[in-house]
Amino acid sequence: MGATEAVKKIVAARAGGMCELCGVRVVEDNKIIAVAAHIKGEKPGSARYDDTMSDSERNSPENLILLCPTCHDRVDKNPEKYTVKYLLDRRHRHLNKFEQSVGKAMPDIEFPELDEAVQHIAATDIPLEQSYILVPPKEKIQKNNLSTKWIMMGMSQTKTVSRYMDKHSDIQSNRRLRAGFVKRYEELRGEGLDGDSLFEVLWQFASRHRADPKIQAAGLALLVYLFEKCEVFKK
Repeated sequence: MGATEAVKKIVAARAGGMCELCGVRVVEDNKIIAVAAHIKGEKPGSARYDDTMSDSERNSPENLILLCPTCHDRVDKNPEKYTVKYLLDRRHRHLNKFEQSVGKAMPDIEFPELDEAVQHIAATDIPLEQSYILVPPKEKIQKNNLSTKWIMMGMSQTKTVSRYMDKHSDIQSNRRLRAGFVKRYEELRGEGLDGDSLFEVLWQFASRHRADPKIQAAGLALLVYLFEKCEVFKK
């Protein structure tokens, strides 16, 4: 059966589009050029196989790690070194490093980073209801089953994004930007993504899986801005 495409997107988004062992960028133009590798083996006889797991558990994001092809070969050929504990520890370290890099870069984002984060999104002009009715963030977070870590980080740059949107106030361009986000949101919902997984994949869409922490931070800040404006995610 293997992991679904939706699960692979979740794994790639969680890792920030980087190999979780060597840190090389493994996503280009939203195409994954890596392997969502099994920590506990997928099939009997494979490395680190655990016969107590169900197929759904084996192919869940919790049992997968994003690896470049080189690291994947190493992991498969040397299970004595790359144990379950080793891979879980490395994944944990990678995710912490990614979070810290985005948090450190967040205060420094300016218009150039936001420009790069949005230029590819406004590709489709879809008529949208222009709604600016604010829903209390706590209520919207609960309704969409989201945790607050990334949202609170992105909210720290709401004023910067607001200034950017005011400066780039062309109605048609703004509608296309919002339409691009909503279109991608609906596609991902159709694939079965929701909650934090949906949020993280949508964030990586905004940042194009760029390795640059400032671009990652800008994509997150832009997504959170539109989240607050009720233009993305359920109201």
